[in-house]
Amino acid sequence: MILFADSGGTSCKWGLKTDNDIMTFNSVSIAPYFNSIQQIKKVLKHEVIPHITHPQNLKKIFFFGTGLTYKENRQKMRQCLKIIGSKNTKIEIKTDIEASCIATNSKQNCVVSILGTGSNLSLWNGKKTFFNKPGLGYILGDEGSGAYLGKILCQQYLYQQLPLKIKQIFEKQCQVNPEIILKNVYSNPSPNTYLASFVPFLASNRRFKIIKNVIHEGLEHFVILHLKPIQHIEKYPIFFTGSISIVFKKELTSILQKHKLNTPKFVDQVIDNLLKL
Repeated sequence: MILFADSGGTSCKWGLKTDNDIMTFNSVSIAPYFNSIQQIKKVLKHEVIPHITHPQNLKKIFFFGTGLTYKENRQKMRQCLKIIGSKNTKIEIKTDIEASCIATNSKQNCVVSILGTGSNLSLWNGKKTFFNKPGLGYILGDEGSGAYLGKILCQQYLYQQLPLKIKQIFEKQCQVNPEIILKNVYSNPSPNTYLASFVPFLASNRRFKIIKNVIHEGLEHFVILHLKPIQHIEKYPIFFTGSISIVFKKELTSILQKHKLNTPKFVDQVIDNLLKL
């Protein structure tokens, strides 16, 4: 029995693989940057362990997540994951971009990008990642992500740049006002998740030019800052994973065509492809 986990900024997708069956389930996001050891163990105890009926048979745990480039965070996750399974259960910890690269099933050099609550990018040669750009998080980076798109939308709302009709639709659909937004951004323990929660509004209202421009601006920033500077980018197949890339697949494809890049390929569910290993 093997347990896989792919944790993003909003949720963590789990897959339990046995000789005869595969089971998938979700938990809240597990991020060592933002969660304490006690918080992570609480999630594992209440949302993961109940799904594992025979922990003594768990041979290995593969955990892929954000912030795991750094040794301290990997050690933190390893300590927490030890409460799952038995003393003989092996634990392997890797980054979320490695999960996305593996999920492409590509055996040739390619570019792999994550556009979810956050964003990231790497080159992949079929065996390992290289040319990794640092993931700077929602304050300094995450261009093209759900949090980034939500931030642009909130800026336009708070700066009173939205037309009255769009402003009213936004306030009604998302139940917001300036005070609520500022409170959630500056007092909420997960402001990146809060900002990304406005993506369904963007997706359902993209028929309006100003909303279309918000989406286009956020996605194009990612392309210009992260894809275009790669040497010989025109030679590489380009893969996208993450919920934002799936929701805005048409827009992303159009932007890449505009910048004369290869037509992108999309991986819908990373965890499903990991479970095929």
